[in-house]
Formats: sequence, structure tokens, C-alpha cells
Amino acid sequence: MWIATPTATRLGLGNEFFDRRPSHITPPGAAFLKNSEQLYGLWFFAINTFMEWRSREQSLQIGEPDENGLRTFQGRASFGALRTTSYWLTAILATLIEAYMKDALTFAASMDSAIMQMPPGRPPSPLRSQSTGGAASATSARKWARAWLRSHKGPAKWIQGFEQLGVSGFTQHLDDRLYELLGVRHLVVHSAGVVDEEYLRHHPTSPWAVGAEASIDEGMLHGFVQTTFEFFAPIEAHLVNRFIRAKP
Repeated sequence: MWIATPTATRLGLGNEFFDRRPSHITPPGAAFLKNSEQLYGLWFFAINTFMEWRSREQSLQIGEPDENGLRTFQGRASFGALRTTSYWLTAILATLIEAYMKDALTFAASMDSAIMQMPPGRPPSPLRSQSTGGAASATSARKWARAWLRSHKGPAKWIQGFEQLGVSGFTQHLDDRLYELLGVRHLVVHSAGVVDEEYLRHHPTSPWAVGAEASIDEGMLHGFVQTTFEFFAPIEAHLVNRFIRAKP
């Protein structure tokens, strides 16, 4: 998550967001950070295992070297683990976005039930801990969050919906980058990373051709993590300012 620190600074999310001391945990971001740490741990393990097998002299050589210079089973298996890890990191990142939205919306509604009756396009007043709506029950807040997600399909609608709730600070073209992440998630989940016609119909500028295997390198993966953070950080900053820092 280090690559997201400038975004956090711009939005005023400091150590109270990244640290783990009880007084510094901001709901619901702490759960996302915990999952991200676990994901990066998996990726770090795969990278280091791959490099270890590539540098180690193997006593048993099997077949001719492939395009990656690997001909031992261990080396090929390690390279496959790295590729699989990168694939599923993108899939889980997309899943975390959806889970984060549900948690954020539930938290906001549980703090201020007026949000659930707010007309579209009329954001609540900022920097206040409670409105006249009072707190909603956990059950009703969760039901409303699920209904909100059903009525806001896709990154453009997500951002528009959160802006109507008073969130600001989303970066330019963020919806396009989120859409790209969701497209790669579709490839990973539904076609094992192999590009199909449906993917290219929705992503005509893709660098991959039909039948090619999507290549998710380190730069792309970092970009997806950065995109994910740039989406939920403005939401988190809004919740912190409205419900945490604004408390008397």
C-alpha cells in the first residue's frame, strides 16, 4: 500500500488510517488494509520463491528450456505460482472493492439513518457526526447498502452515487481504470486469463488479442492496487470527517 500514501496525504488520511493502534483504526478501512497486507504477502512469497528457483542450480534438468529459460519442474511450477498469484490478486482486489462499498455504506447509514431517505443528488451536510435522522439499526443499514449496490451498477455509477452522498476527491478517469480492473477480473474468473471476444468488445484498446493469455506484470498489479486505493480513500476521508473527526 506504500504507493497510495500520496493519495492518503492529499485527503488527510494519516497514521490514524495506516497504523494499527486501537485509537487509529478508521471504519471501515482497517478491514481493507488487513486484506491488502495478506494479498501482498502472498505475492511477495510467490516472487521470492520464483527468484530462488531461478537462481538455484538444479541437479535434475528436464527437457528443453521454455521461453522463460526454465526447464525444471520446480522452476516452471514456481513461475506458474507467480502468474496465478498475480491473476488472483486482481480478482480479489475487485472483490474487495465491492465488499468495501457495502461496509462503507452500511457504516454511513448506521451512523445517520437520514442517508437512507436522501433524494438522489442532494448530499448531506458535511462535517457533522449525526443528523436528525439518528442511527439506523445494523439490519436496516445492511439492507439499504445492498439495495444501493443493486441500483448502482459499474464504476461510473458507483462514483456518481458516492458523490451524491457528499464524497469528493475522486481522481480523473478513475471509473475507466476501475472498469479495466473489473475486465481483467472477468478474464481470470471466467476464462482462466485467456482473452475472449466478449472482453475485447468491452475493452477494444486491450493490448491482448483473442486467444492470448493476459499478462499481468508487476507494474500493472501496482496500478490496480493504486486504482483501488484511489477509489476508497475519498470515501474513507468523507466518513472520517463526517462521523469521526466531527464528534464533539
